[in-house]
Amino acid sequence: MTEQSKRNKRFIQTIITKRISIQNDLQKSDSLRIGDIVDLTLIDSLGRSHQLSDYHGKFILIEMWASWCRPCVKAMPNIIHAQQMFDGQFACCAISIDKSDKSWKHAIRNYHLEALNHYKAIDNDGNLYNDMRKLIVKGTIPQNYLLNKDGRIIAINIYGENLIKKLERLIAK
Repeated sequence: MTEQSKRNKRFIQTIITKRISIQNDLQKSDSLRIGDIVDLTLIDSLGRSHQLSDYHGKFILIEMWASWCRPCVKAMPNIIHAQQMFDGQFACCAISIDKSDKSWKHAIRNYHLEALNHYKAIDNDGNLYNDMRKLIVKGTIPQNYLLNKDGRIIAINIYGENLIKKLERLIAK
């Protein structure tokens, strides 16, 4: 096994361990809330600040992504579909880890992702905003958190039909 292979294996194991830890915390607690992490300050494409709590009363998907991540881009049309299906009851906050605003904005236009609420995780100096440090598991995108109407995390890394079915069950209640 080469040194690079060993580093890759350790890196993948770190990601797996972190994701398992997050999932275990979620399963152990019925009171884990995004507020326990932080009421996120979200920065839009114009540099304006927004609060995650602005979406209170809706189911929220915090979707971590990047323009260069093929699985991220591939997941977006289904998220847009879910947002359209559950209009007014569900919103997606798509948070990009792109270092270049140009690449990020180009991807939004190029892949027709304008329907989502777009924010950035990285400042103009290439550093993660402090609030984003609490959400991002380094190197693990796509990554998401589904929050209920009270801001409690109810699912992690839920995609495709699983997201739609979960929202159908939750909104039918």
